[in-house]
Amino acid sequence: MTQHTDTSRDAILGFAEGYGIEQLEMFVTSLRRTSFAGKAALFVDHNLPKDVGRYLQDHDIQAVRAPWKRTIYRYVRKANALQRQIRGTYYSPTQFAQDYLHQDSTMARYAFYKQWLTAHGRHCENVLFTDVRDVVFQCDPFAQPVEDEICLFAEPGPTIVNSGATAKWLRRSYGAAVVEQLADRPVICAGVMCGTRDGMLRLVNKLTAVMAKAPSFWSLRFGLDQAALNLWVHTHDVPGLTVFPHLEGRIAHLAWADSSTLKLNDDGQVVGEFGQVVPLLHQYDRHPRLNEQVQQRYLRAA
Repeated sequence: MTQHTDTSRDAILGFAEGYGIEQLEMFVTSLRRTSFAGKAALFVDHNLPKDVGRYLQDHDIQAVRAPWKRTIYRYVRKANALQRQIRGTYYSPTQFAQDYLHQDSTMARYAFYKQWLTAHGRHCENVLFTDVRDVVFQCDPFAQPVEDEICLFAEPGPTIVNSGATAKWLRRSYGAAVVEQLADRPVICAGVMCGTRDGMLRLVNKLTAVMAKAPSFWSLRFGLDQAALNLWVHTHDVPGLTVFPHLEGRIAHLAWADSSTLKLNDDGQVVGEFGQVVPLLHQYDRHPRLNEQVQQRYLRAA
C-alpha cells in the first residue's frame, strides 16, 4: 500500500470538451464540498466560453485548452490517420497519439494526461483520471492511501460477452475471437481510474501502445480505449495493478447496477460492500431516484 498523508500532492484530471456550466456543475460542486486539497485540471475546448472559464477559475480548477482547432487541417489529418491504419502501417504509439489529437478527442485525453503529468505533475503522488458529466464526489477520493500503482474498477452485471457496448468495441477493434477469449471476464470501465503518478503514466503509455496495435480501421472510433484496457488487463499479468470488484473500491461504476441493491447510509450517501462511503460515483444519473437525491444534495441545497 502506498503511504500517503498529504492530499495537496494529489491530482484529478478530467476531460470536458464541449461542456457548459450545467454539465460541469455537479462535478465541480461536489468536489469542492469534499476535503480534497490537491490539483484539479479539466481539458476543455480551445475556444472556451468566457463564462465557463470564469466558473472553473472561481472554483480553483485549471482549464487546459485542447490544442486542436476545427479547421480543414483537422479533417485532412483524420483522413491520413484512417489511411495509415487501413494500409496496416500502424506504427508507433507516438504517431498514433498524434493522429488521435485530430481524430477522436476522447482518445486524445490520454496524450493530454501524459503531457500534464510531465509538465505539472512532477510532485504529485497520486492521480485520478475521470469522466466529468456523470461523476459526483461523496468525499475526498484520496482520503485513504491508494492500494496499488494502478487501481481499476469493475462494472457490475454482465461479463464481457454479454456487455453490449464493450463487446462491440472489442469486436470492432480486435476481432470476434478476442470477445470469445474474454467472454467470462468482468468489464473494466476506462471512465474513471486512479493510482500513483508513475503507475498512471505507465498506464497511459501501455494503453496508447495497445490502441495503436488495433488491426481494424474501425477502431479509430469511440470506445477503443475501453477495448484496449480490457484486452491488456485480461491477457497480461500486470505487476502493480489491482482490479476492484463492484462497490469494493473507492470508485463505483453504476451503469449496470441494480438500483434496488444500492445501499445508502443515514446521510443518503451510497456505501460499498463493507459499509464504507464510496468516494466517487460514476454514472449515478442512470438511476432516477439516486439522481434526484444527488441533485437535491449538491445543487438545489447549494
